[in-house]
Amino acid sequence: MAPLHLVAAAALSILLVELVRCLPLGHAATSTLETVGRSLQLVGNPRISDHWKERALAAYARVTLQGVARIGLMLALVLGVATLLVLGVERLAPGFLRFMLGWGGIAATLVLASLWAVGRRRWRGPATSPARPADTAPYGAADRLLHRLALDSPAVATWSFRLDQERVRRPVANIVDERHVFVSGLARAGTTILMRRLHASGAFRSLTYRDMPFVLAPGLWRRVSSVGRRELKAAERAHGDRIRVDLDSPESLDEVFWRIFDGPSYIRAHGLIPHDPPDELVALYRAYVNAILWAANPPARRYLAKNNNGILRLAALRRAFPHALVLVPFRDPLDHAASLFAMHQRFLERQRADPFVRQYMGWLGHHEFGADHRPFLFGPDRPSAATHSLDAWLERWIGVYAHLEARLPPGAVPVCYEDLCADPAVWARLAELAEVPREHPAYEPFVAVRRPAPAPVAADLLAKARALYDRLRRRAAEALRAPAPHAHSST
Repeated sequence: MAPLHLVAAAALSILLVELVRCLPLGHAATSTLETVGRSLQLVGNPRISDHWKERALAAYARVTLQGVARIGLMLALVLGVATLLVLGVERLAPGFLRFMLGWGGIAATLVLASLWAVGRRRWRGPATSPARPADTAPYGAADRLLHRLALDSPAVATWSFRLDQERVRRPVANIVDERHVFVSGLARAGTTILMRRLHASGAFRSLTYRDMPFVLAPGLWRRVSSVGRRELKAAERAHGDRIRVDLDSPESLDEVFWRIFDGPSYIRAHGLIPHDPPDELVALYRAYVNAILWAANPPARRYLAKNNNGILRLAALRRAFPHALVLVPFRDPLDHAASLFAMHQRFLERQRADPFVRQYMGWLGHHEFGADHRPFLFGPDRPSAATHSLDAWLERWIGVYAHLEARLPPGAVPVCYEDLCADPAVWARLAELAEVPREHPAYEPFVAVRRPAPAPVAADLLAKARALYDRLRRRAAEALRAPAPHAHSST
């Protein structure tokens, strides 16, 4: 037995124990056994007629089969992860696969896993859920491990995606012509609150924190995690902007798809460049959206996504879904730059205190601010690498929105956040374009928050930004006056 093989077996044992702890395997097994016990009690109860026994036993049988299926899915997940890890180690340490299949490897794994499971009781992180917003509470060791496996390993992510695709029973063509909605703009432009207002209408399915961390397998993961479903009290997110989130809050998560399947094409060490994915990948994205919609109960037909990185690939989104509504919010440049600057400082502090926050944001493709900040790079004039001045963030604002002014695809609608807050007619028109109700009890208000500039800015830079803002504002008003397209629906 090579020492390296033993060390790898120990690491594998720890990973599998933590993965099993993150899954509601014990709860699923207990619930299934309880159902079997109730069915046996029913059979032996002389007070219940055979007619009602037959109906109740059929219901118990369905619940039992569902429980067994969920247990099987969870065990398959554990086995799949173990197989990928063993094969990965085999490439680095030849002979490890033979060792693990032998009695020595099996015994070593069982002993090491048992020792870790017993010993870790003295090292227990905070109570966690299989999926929770990182914004609301610190992750425990088990959650961090599961997120690393699901998001930091392209092999695991791709495997989960392929497995989930096999269970979708609706042709992708059925949802291509639907009126999906994509919200994309520079961070802090009001993209989140606009997406939440649209999502509250109930007309869409979006990815939520319940889809984490196996965000590429929305149907499979929801089936697995639905046993022992937990709740998390709504709390203000890490941005400190009074937006409260819980496990059912929609979030910008589908960037994981693009990062896993084509990340090197647009994610560079110095920034993010425009992304023109090939037709094959666009088709795969359609299939991913179809899987997200199919995972809803009942299956949904319209998708809503907020993804700030979407401004890198607006043309591709239009190719994927020709009738989708693309909304591009923008904000007063000085207020916007001040908000970006403040958020950058806030996340620098959070990431210094907890490096996992930086890793988590990187896995989700969020490089807007913090220690791993990577600006959007449009054209030859790249923004300054400096992030410690308001001028630098104003330059970033100009670079992004000057590009969008020149390259917005047909049908994309710029949305001025100040006008959205001040004029109810703006939302009324957007609701008409998105084909959602103008009023709904769950709608949150649009509130304009003015943030005092922390420092003066260059006069010429501010004048350039103001002129661009005025042009975008006029263009937004013109886009809202354009005739609404006919409603689309699939057969």
